[in-house]
Amino acid sequence: MEKYHKIYENHFKKQGSLLEDDFSAEVSRITVGIKRSTATLGEKGIWSAALLKRLGFYPVVSPRSTKEIAKTGIDNSRTDFCIARKLVTGHAALLSQNPNIRYLFNPSFIEHRQDKPPDLKYCIYTESEGYLLNDVLSLDENTQINPILHFGDENLLVHSLKEEFKRRGFIFSNKEMRDSIRYADRAEEEFKKELHRVGDTFLKKIEENGEKAYVGIGRDYVLLDPEASSNSGAMFSQVRGLHYIPQIFLEHRFEHIPIDDVAENEFWVQSVKILKANLFVAGHPDLFPIRMMNFACGPDSLKIYQEEKIQEAAGKPLLTLLTDAQTNNAPFVTRTEAHERVVNQTKTEKPRIVNIRPGKYSTDNNDGRIWLIPYMGDAAHVAASALKHFGIDGKVLPTNTQRGYEIARKHIHTEVCHPLKGVVGDALGFLKEQVERKGKQYVEDNYLVMLPTTSGPCRFGKYTEILRIFMDREGLQKIPIAGPSSESDYFDIPVPEKVGASNKLKVQKVLFKGINASDLLEDITLRFRPYAEDKQQITDLKKERLLALGKVVENGANTAALIEWGRDTVSRYKQANLRRYDRFPLVLYIGEIYMRQHDPYTGYVIHKLEEKQLEMVRDPITDWLLYVNQMNQRNSRRDIKLAVKNWDLARARKETGKLINSFLKGKYMSRIADKIAQPFHEVLHGRHCLPKPIDIINTLEKSHKFHGNIEGESPLSIGIAYYFMHDLIKPKGDAYISGIFHVGPFTCMQEGVATAKIEAMAKELRKRKSDLVFPIIHAFFGDSPNPNLDAEIAVFTEQCYQKKDMLKEKYRCQLSTDAEGRSASTRSQSQIVDINNKKRTPHAYEKVD
Repeated sequence: MEKYHKIYENHFKKQGSLLEDDFSAEVSRITVGIKRSTATLGEKGIWSAALLKRLGFYPVVSPRSTKEIAKTGIDNSRTDFCIARKLVTGHAALLSQNPNIRYLFNPSFIEHRQDKPPDLKYCIYTESEGYLLNDVLSLDENTQINPILHFGDENLLVHSLKEEFKRRGFIFSNKEMRDSIRYADRAEEEFKKELHRVGDTFLKKIEENGEKAYVGIGRDYVLLDPEASSNSGAMFSQVRGLHYIPQIFLEHRFEHIPIDDVAENEFWVQSVKILKANLFVAGHPDLFPIRMMNFACGPDSLKIYQEEKIQEAAGKPLLTLLTDAQTNNAPFVTRTEAHERVVNQTKTEKPRIVNIRPGKYSTDNNDGRIWLIPYMGDAAHVAASALKHFGIDGKVLPTNTQRGYEIARKHIHTEVCHPLKGVVGDALGFLKEQVERKGKQYVEDNYLVMLPTTSGPCRFGKYTEILRIFMDREGLQKIPIAGPSSESDYFDIPVPEKVGASNKLKVQKVLFKGINASDLLEDITLRFRPYAEDKQQITDLKKERLLALGKVVENGANTAALIEWGRDTVSRYKQANLRRYDRFPLVLYIGEIYMRQHDPYTGYVIHKLEEKQLEMVRDPITDWLLYVNQMNQRNSRRDIKLAVKNWDLARARKETGKLINSFLKGKYMSRIADKIAQPFHEVLHGRHCLPKPIDIINTLEKSHKFHGNIEGESPLSIGIAYYFMHDLIKPKGDAYISGIFHVGPFTCMQEGVATAKIEAMAKELRKRKSDLVFPIIHAFFGDSPNPNLDAEIAVFTEQCYQKKDMLKEKYRCQLSTDAEGRSASTRSQSQIVDINNKKRTPHAYEKVD
């Protein structure tokens, strides 16, 4: 590690200065601070310095992490962030406090684009760090340079950098920017070449002497940071006297090793390097792995299963250390000593890819299989009905079972996100039960697990890979796993041959119609249930109408039939006995899609909120489908524009085809959603006052609060909170959006980012608006209960009623005008609450007879 930082500093000083050095002679120049943490602790730190120097700036880098930097970062970061992410805050704080630093370079490293998919993503913490730091550290946004960086696409890189520098008043031509990028690329390559020379010397020495050596495998910003690694590198080499080297020095030895045979959808930049390093070490007779990772690292929490499989195939032990800024590394000394003894007794063998490769199975018999769908709210039942329309037997997996929970705990570590535990437990619990009842052969011949996926940056894209590993462990190797990806706008649904390729679009249409209708059913249930005299009656009615919807979808989801189903549904709900008093405050129920739809895994907290006399509005699945579609359209339009501008006509044609497909799908979705929703408009009045997802993204970008290219659920959660705290959500009639209940699974990176950003934005807004009332709860669910949740809900409820009263007062004149203009004869009989009722609003905890 010491050697790495010396090389890093020598190369950085070719472009600028170290913060601890005297650079007073350069103060007349425009100084820009660069953090020695996450991506810019590695080669991208040298790249960033070279880019800035060539553009006329003077880059200055923060020192190696210290206890003081770590403390500042920990004190100003969310508890569930990994230590590497906390260190970012400490480094940024140190740079921002130096009066000689004029700007901070806090880019969003998004991805490395590849010739064939998937593009390689940076983790969500690295993508979003620049936008979080501004609020967390109360930084002046005008002193931040926050470009959005897509490597592997020079045209897009030039465009993004120019736009951000233009925002800060620095105008560069395309040529100046291209020259600077290429200069930065060369500087990065020179830096890496020196690292590789050190690696070659190391290997030559141990190979000539026939000695055993250890390779540190992990993320650069863990292995190479003294605080993130608890200075374990020094412990290995100096205390234990091991031949030890971090993987970055050997990257040239493994960068060309293919991983297609061991991973189908590897979409993280660092995870690709980690997999390749594992394969290289496993295949080298003298090298042994030491894996270092931080607790709550999302990608690493899943990747480690595959790494264990690789080293097991070579007969090599894998020492895994969770290094989270411990005050000392004494516990690791003991473990390393024991590991040495195991290594010395190990007889290794050359790993065979066949022992590592995930199972691949023929899809010829998918027509005859039962497609198992993990439960994620009512949409899962609709999906099963849609499959039946096309002759596929679909079944929703039983969820939240004791057996499933026990199997999931056997395989999955604490820091892995809770939805994966749910999917794994539901699938394995059911399949193992069926093996006992019907025999293994029957199960192997008759089931398929249907699991949608993505290409990052969320861990969700790795669910199929991890589920495959666990199914193989449980002896279920011959059961296929299949599913569509958000990367293709879900056009790649693996329909069987008998359905026909031409029917793929019809499958999408039927699914969308059904999901949209199920969202409306959920919506009307949440509208009526808080006010019902018999809440069980509403719950039973919902089950009945869901079954009826299933029949309509199974028959092809004819639009007219769905509209008729909607009319019948509204009519039946209107017949329910309701209590009559002023409408409750409305609360937006948002967050990670699995948790917000899966009530059993949140302990049915939505019912607890209704008991407190709150009317809940659950963010629908339809919004996610619209978000995916609209972002695909936006990205295609951007890429077409850049391709035409740079005379890349082949790229322009390719992206135009993608845009046409997504545009037509988006138009269809909007049109059909409007039709199906017609019967519900009156009874759901006021519940849907948020703009479309793409408009939310655009608002965040205009205010420089977040960027849409940081993809996933976090920008939507952040955007909704931004609209609410800035009073951009206008009341409609008697419907007052008065609070947000934000849910997510424990260690969810997307919602962790969203929570940190929302809290920081609220803190900053309160400095300007001391009377801000912003009722919000961030509730994270997992293996551990939320011990204070009931108390938090009690306070939250009081705040929601206070917020409603404030909104009512603010918009009283407008409501009075509206009420006067509305005659009694035109007032809807379906209205649950009479806003002119003189009966007082009950207290939040007052029982209503």
